[in-house]
Amino acid sequence: NKALELQQHCLPKYHMDLASTCSTISHVYHDRGNYEEALSYCTKALDIFTRCLRPNHRSLAVVHTNMAN
Repeated sequence: NKALELQQHCLPKYHMDLASTCSTISHVYHDRGNYEEALSYCTKALDIFTRCLRPNHRSLAVVHTNMAN
């Protein structure tokens, strides 16, 4: 989470790197069995990706799939 804090301080609110970091953090929480936290970070990633990418972009599909798991 420290990397995310640094990125939030240095990058614009809706930057792709923030979305990628949130997605990575969600995987860590998922692997640890903390599904609520994983979903929270997945939702943050999805929000940023939705604002930055075309509706049919692969990254959006990946985040939706991760949320379903």
